[in-house]
Amino acid sequence: MRVDALGAIAHDRSDIVEIIGPLTLGTLVPTQVILPEGDAGVVLIVARKFGQVQIDFVLGSAWGPRQTRTVLLEVED
Repeated sequence: MRVDALGAIAHDRSDIVEIIGPLTLGTLVPTQVILPEGDAGVVLIVARKFGQVQIDFVLGSAWGPRQTRTVLLEVED
């Protein structure tokens, strides 16, 4: 799952998911990698097991105000 966020942390059952990022999206061309200017603002959530996990996402700007939002994520078969 791709989430526009500055970061994330999984609580309790953190073995259910793997959090990768924050990342900056870019474009790969034959001679170079092109990256936009600005904050790294993408977090990838990869399911590793079935179950429920609570994840706090950090939203906003790396240089300004930030907010935290909590999501209960359920990984099913």
